[in-house]
This record gives sequence, structure tokens and C-alpha cells, in this order.
Amino acid sequence: MDDQSDMPDDERHPGGIANDTAKALGMRIASGHYEPGDKLPTEIDSADQLGISRTSYREAMRVLTGKGLLSTRQKSGTSINEICSWNHLAPEGIEWTFQGRPNRAYIASLFEFRMNLEPKAARLAALRRSSAQLRSLREAFGQLQGSSFTSDRGRRAERHFYKTLFASTQNLMMSSKGDAMATASQAPTRPKGCHYPIYFAPVADHLRLLNVIVDQDGEAAHGAASTLILNAQEYAPQGSIRPRSDRLAARFTASSTGNSALSPTVQTN
Repeated sequence: MDDQSDMPDDERHPGGIANDTAKALGMRIASGHYEPGDKLPTEIDSADQLGISRTSYREAMRVLTGKGLLSTRQKSGTSINEICSWNHLAPEGIEWTFQGRPNRAYIASLFEFRMNLEPKAARLAALRRSSAQLRSLREAFGQLQGSSFTSDRGRRAERHFYKTLFASTQNLMMSSKGDAMATASQAPTRPKGCHYPIYFAPVADHLRLLNVIVDQDGEAAHGAASTLILNAQEYAPQGSIRPRSDRLAARFTASSTGNSALSPTVQTN
């Protein structure tokens, strides 16, 4: 067995350091600290500034590249992608955005997306759910009743509820979105480091949705899910109005329709 006692800690356990680095950089990118087209320093300089190994830094870059936030090209280096290239449904990406100060366009887009998907999923779930899936929904709701929605137990229960809801559609495409939609439903209620009022999701909204799924009433399930989203949106953060974020919001809108250790290198024309 190789002796790793003299190796730096992040080289013995590169995964944890890489994930932490990806999260920190992802939050900065998602919150507008970097803008599309900005270049990151070289791998050597970045790893040195962050105090991590190049192995861990490369792994972090692979994570961010896989989510569409970065592009790396020979000779031109690593740069921030245009927002339309980001994987906005990656659960980590949604969380990273709300750990910072999301701009208004992002929040509006999130709720618009939910309103266009969740009620339809709820209708299908009511009509197609199995007995086992109904038991799973009831179990998740039971855990929600006895927990704060911002507690770890409550958030796990709500995630279970949403993932089961989407699985109950019996639609392969919708089922694959369950994890992302669970994150999207929870993101505006982030209790840690959040600068906004916390939305305490009412049990009544979830109970109303559960009851009509029990009754297999598709139209009522569509309406109950719509009400749940509208109530959540009423208490959601309105978004940052910082000038830098507004510029990013403008890019976000355009894309959707047609001081840290690492400082970006801004391209000039």
C-alpha cells in the first residue's frame, strides 16, 4: 500500500475539496460575480490562489463544465459560458443561485417554469399514481406535518413528496425532472445565508394537493398545484437590484428569448 501520509490533504481526498471548490465558484458565477465571457486565471494560478492541488481544481472545473457554466479551450483558457448554455435544471445550479442573490429575471423564470410543468404533472399523477406511490406521498406528507419546512427533516420530506409526485406521472420525461423540481420548490426558502424573508410553505397547500390526488381528480390536482406555486411566489425573494446583477439579468432575458481570490479577466473588443 502506498504511503500517503506526506500528501496534502486535498490530494488524499480530492473529491470533497473539488466539490467545495465547484460550489464556491458556481455560486459566484450564478450570482453574477462573473459575467459571460469573463476568463478565469490559469489552472496553476487558480489552484495556487485557492490553496488546493491542481488535481482538485481540474475536477472542480469538470463539474462546472458538465453543468454548462464553463468552457475550456486550448490556448484561449477557461471562460464563463453564455447563460443560455447553463443547465438551469441541475439541482446544484439552482441551489448555488439562491445561496447568493438571484436576479429578478431568474426568479421570474423559475416560477414561470414551475407553473408550466408542476400543475400538469399533478394532473397526471392524480390520474396515474399507483397504490404504492400514494402510500409514499402520504408518508412524505406525514413527515411534513411534524416538521418545519426549513428543517433538514422537513426538506427531506418535501423532496420525497415532489420526487414521488413526478414519478407518479408515469411519464419518463417528467419523472426525470423530479429532483430538479424538488430543489426548485425549496430554493426560495434557503434558511442558511439567505438575505430574504423565508417562505414557510403551508401544510394546507400540500394537504389540498394530496387529497385530490387521493381522489384521482386530475383537474383539481392541476388547480391545487397552481395555488401552491402562486402562494410560494408571493413570499419568494424579489431578486437583487444591484447594477451588476441587472446587467446579468438583461443577458439572462436575452438568452432565454432568442472581491474573491479568483478575479475574472474581462475581454475587451
